[in-house]
Amino acid sequence: TYERFSSPKELGACSTHKMDEEDEVADVFAEIRAEMDEVLARHETKMRRAMLSAPNHHLPGHRATGQVEDHIQAPAILPMRQVSKGTRESSETGANERSSSRKSHWTNQLNKQEGVSPVNRVLQQIDIQHQSAKASVSAKLPSLVSQDSMVVKILRSKSWTLMRSVVMALDAMLVVFDAARACMTARDTKWKGPVPDLTFSVVLADCFFAFCFLDLLCQFIIEFPAIDLVKGRTGYRWFNILVLLQQLLQVVSQHAQPNQRLLSTFRIVVTQLSILRLLRACIVLPELAAKMQLGVQELRVMIRSLMGAFQPLLWCSTPFLLLLTTFAVFVSEGALVWLLKHDVDSDAHVKVVESFGTFDRTMLSLYKALLGGMDWGDLYA
Repeated sequence: TYERFSSPKELGACSTHKMDEEDEVADVFAEIRAEMDEVLARHETKMRRAMLSAPNHHLPGHRATGQVEDHIQAPAILPMRQVSKGTRESSETGANERSSSRKSHWTNQLNKQEGVSPVNRVLQQIDIQHQSAKASVSAKLPSLVSQDSMVVKILRSKSWTLMRSVVMALDAMLVVFDAARACMTARDTKWKGPVPDLTFSVVLADCFFAFCFLDLLCQFIIEFPAIDLVKGRTGYRWFNILVLLQQLLQVVSQHAQPNQRLLSTFRIVVTQLSILRLLRACIVLPELAAKMQLGVQELRVMIRSLMGAFQPLLWCSTPFLLLLTTFAVFVSEGALVWLLKHDVDSDAHVKVVESFGTFDRTMLSLYKALLGGMDWGDLYA
């Protein structure tokens, strides 16, 4: 990889060039870093397979294990500061430190393997072999587009990112506009008759879907064969795919069942799912703005924090739901016994039926009493 430069002195001289050449030098170093990351990933995969398949007594102090580690040691990745200074000694020191850290890491992994059951060990080896086979298949498949092509440069430019952000923002505004217009139209017609579709809104929805679909398709073409369906460029590709599916259903429903926004069950469900497009604007736009360095880091951190707190919130709600279900079963059984023993026409019987007549009513009553939907004293009375 370092054949581009004949000596470390030339690497140090690159940092002293004039300002208009710094971007080109940065691109060269970025390519070097990317190539080294790929090499490091391949070699560490081989190291992992060799370590996990070796007997437990082959520790790094053993001669055979040391030979394996020396053979598959990945090349050192030089930091930019060391490259600019051209200090070979510091780079070798950093390489030795990284090599020793990798050795200690895999030593700990081997020590942990002693306490792992044979079944789990076999499953780990199968997973490693699966990942290795997947990586080898991806390496054999040719890429569809060169990374230096004009298409890649356009799709990764700030202009295209800005256009994508504008389209997402306009699509979210279109959802709000359609909802407000439908309410006003229904009010003007005295809540009778269907709400007609606006041709302008239908055309815009088609255009926004076509742009988002083309953008996602182009990203798949660029990333092939290593396509990431989960994270992607913003970390929320799975969510973008889900929103794109909703847009597709929206376009199909508007053309298959025109002017049936509030009458067709299919259109009602699809229209209610359009809130996903609003959530996409709230989640993805800060990420794109941060990449364009528009000074929205605080907003991006808040969005990330909220998304990261969703899973802990879900786990915290699980025991609450279990406790609520437990008490609901107890209360509903007692209410059922009381209802069967008392007069059906009494006022108390009617009140108990309204609050605890069925299991779902009991759950709702307890939930309202706990979270302020109603006062527990009124419920007890």
